[in-house]
Amino acid sequence: MSEPQRPPEHTTSSKAPSTPPTRGTAWRSMIAYLVLVGLPFAGLFVVMRAGASLEAPPIVAGAWTLRGDEARACLGLGAEDAITVQQSGRFLQLRAGTTVSDAQLAGSQIRASWLPSSGPCAGREIVVDAQVDGAVIRGALRAASCEPCSGASFETTPPTE
Repeated sequence: MSEPQRPPEHTTSSKAPSTPPTRGTAWRSMIAYLVLVGLPFAGLFVVMRAGASLEAPPIVAGAWTLRGDEARACLGLGAEDAITVQQSGRFLQLRAGTTVSDAQLAGSQIRASWLPSSGPCAGREIVVDAQVDGAVIRGALRAASCEPCSGASFETTPPTE
């Protein structure tokens, strides 16, 4: 039998001897650190400062019950119908029965265009101008082509879950 071969006792390294960092290497490392870490933190700081003054729109999502018989009839709502509001930021979608309308919040103002499927203004556009006032929404209807509904006012009760 043959003896197993042993590795040589003295091996040479293929690596070059390490040299201490030079001043140029240290500066390059510091610049890389500032670019890769400092700039993102600076950007985050700027975004946080810019967004500090922003204010979220009021929350109006839910099922709102409309008070005001004249306005209910003009919008084509029955006695038990509620207007369901879905909200994404300042964008709203109003739904009552089969009628769906898109609206927007500007501060606490709501403006929507409503096309009722029944009532005295069925098939004619009604503009809904409303104001969010805490847990109540108050407003009026404007209908250029429907005299009975122009100027009808309404108020809501807080949304139900």
